[in-house]
Parts: sequence; structure tokens; C-alpha cells
Amino acid sequence: MKLLSRYDKGNPAPRYDRSMVLICGSFIEQGLEQAIKTVLLKEAEERSLSSELFGGDKPGAINGFYGKIILGYSLGLYTKYFRDDLDRVRHIRNAFAHSKLELSFKTKEIADVSHFYCSDFFKESSEKAKRNLEDPRQSFLFMAFFAVLTFQLTQKDSAGVGHPEGYPDDRILP
Repeated sequence: MKLLSRYDKGNPAPRYDRSMVLICGSFIEQGLEQAIKTVLLKEAEERSLSSELFGGDKPGAINGFYGKIILGYSLGLYTKYFRDDLDRVRHIRNAFAHSKLELSFKTKEIADVSHFYCSDFFKESSEKAKRNLEDPRQSFLFMAFFAVLTFQLTQKDSAGVGHPEGYPDDRILP
């Protein structure tokens, strides 16, 4: 949490970008897995079936981030734009996780892909919000927050609480 709090305080050193991306990517992937579990058969709540699907002692049928993104989309959990945002997060996470180069959000290739459709919800926002979302690091952090919050709402929805109004096509996620 100390690492993430540095991002709240302004301009963190680029060397922290890798850690932040890996942490956020993990939160998003875990949230996506939980959202998928909420719409699957109740038997999926059993530890053995959940382990067979998502992995445990051995690899599961759907143990990768990409597979979870595709499954969530094919279950109708979210729109193609949200799917594309999740896939963009996956690509950024993989670049930071596997590159031997010192990457940051100032790296041109990372900065070029760090803009997300979910940011379009805030086009009418304040000038400060618009400027923040133009920054690749802030845009990525916003997407991570947006995704995790959305997955939390999905879990509440499956518990009978009801999903927020305004989602098109009666989908659980935007």
C-alpha cells in the first residue's frame, strides 16, 4: 500500500511503475475471476470445481488473464470496449512483467497504449480530471480503480443487491 500511496502524492519515480502495474494487474485479474464465479453455476463455488476452472495445485482450464477476459466477455458480463480495456491492461502488465528493459509510463510504447475507453465517461469532467486522464500513468491507475470497483459491484449484484442504473443492454458491467 505504501507503493500505491506514492502515486497519490504526485509524481512518483518511474522505477515504481513496474511494481504498480504488476500489483494493479493482479488486483484486476483476481476481481475478474471473482466476477466470473458470480455468474457461473453455484457448483463453481465448490473449491474443487473452482480449482479445476481457475487453477490451484495444477493449472486450471482458464488460468490465464486472457482466458478470463474472453470468458467474461462471452458470458455477457461487459461490453467489447471494457473487454478491450482489460486486454490493454493485460498487454501493459505483460510488457512490464517480461521485459528486460527498464520500462515506465514515460516509455513511448507504453504511453501510446495507456489510454482507455473507460476514460471517455469523464469527457464532460473538470479540466483537471481531463488533464489527469491524458497522463498515461494516471489513465492506467484510473482504469485499474474502475475495473476493480466494477467487479465489486458485480459481486454485490449477484448477491441480490441490484446493479447500478444506466448500464446498457442490462449487462452487469459497463
